[in-house]
Amino acid sequence: MPRRIPLHRQIIFLSIPYLLLALVLTGIEGATRLFLPHIPPLDVLIESPAVRPDLSEFKDSPIFMADPLLFWRVRPNLKEVVWDFSVVSTNSQGLRHETDIARKQSGAFRIVCLGDSVTFGFRVPLVFPDKPHDYARDLLPYPLLLERRLRETNPGKQIDVIPLAVPAYTTYQGLNLLRREIDRMKPDVVTACFGWNDICLRPMPDRQSMPVDWAHVAVRSLLCHSQALVHFSRSSRSRKAKAADHPGIGPPVPRVSTRDYVANLLKIAELARAHYAEAVLIAPVYRDAKANPPEAKLIRQYRNSLREAAQVHSVPYLEIGELTETNYPANDRSFGEVIHPNAEGHEIMARELLKFFSAHDMLKSLKVPQSP
Repeated sequence: MPRRIPLHRQIIFLSIPYLLLALVLTGIEGATRLFLPHIPPLDVLIESPAVRPDLSEFKDSPIFMADPLLFWRVRPNLKEVVWDFSVVSTNSQGLRHETDIARKQSGAFRIVCLGDSVTFGFRVPLVFPDKPHDYARDLLPYPLLLERRLRETNPGKQIDVIPLAVPAYTTYQGLNLLRREIDRMKPDVVTACFGWNDICLRPMPDRQSMPVDWAHVAVRSLLCHSQALVHFSRSSRSRKAKAADHPGIGPPVPRVSTRDYVANLLKIAELARAHYAEAVLIAPVYRDAKANPPEAKLIRQYRNSLREAAQVHSVPYLEIGELTETNYPANDRSFGEVIHPNAEGHEIMARELLKFFSAHDMLKSLKVPQSP
């Protein structure tokens, strides 16, 4: 009878091919890092024409980094970094907040403000590159204004208003971001404000250019940690681009269609409610219909569709008339340009949100600050 091989030797024998493969892959990774130039994973993730325009070259490096699920996010631990006339500081979680968001304590009250560059506070406060430390430090985006005023009116209460906002995000990315973070945040109220990025025209919509199934996210996670995969991906895409003489590209479409825009925001509200939080859908803000009439028409179309859906589904909906096209030119002083409210515009957003919270009894036992 042949002698039976002990189990531990069988395991060692069967593991040899895997060990050799691991050694080869480690060697390739090491050689890539040693001999080839470093390529930020973000550059590869947003290389697609459907994504690249949303983060222009000068915006990629200073404050953004790769994210396997959402493609990009804001870097953590930034200290007064000047980006596009905005001064940006972040906590260790990459949020534009003075402190890290710890585990929610009993009796604490939390508001999560989900959004894009409007909620992020683009150019609030305004700063110039030649004077990076010369800016008005008391001018804040509306989430931090909400936090400051609620804390001042309710001393001794633990109140956090968390700006879960990233420039160039659409409702598609916002929904996926909230799905990832809501269990950790445990908010009492969730606000959502999106618009301009959703209507931007691209070769394909976000749901096609940014798939979020586990396989795609897993591959992108590996890409974020491997320079060998980054170089291979860039080389492969370059070869495919050269092989395609005249790639068929259809007419551009919005990053998020009107239907999907409304559906995403309703899902955000549903997700908030499932986690015992109130939800507020904020209509997109926009300065006027004269600077870019086609764009203004799309914004109005998306806003109207959202208003109707919110009424049908009984979701709290806030439209700040002072910051829409109907109030032009009176609202000109409240915008930095056609898309983004300036510091005065953020004051208006904070004021109207506080009034809305109070009218809908969303702040529980908290005292509501009086309008300035």
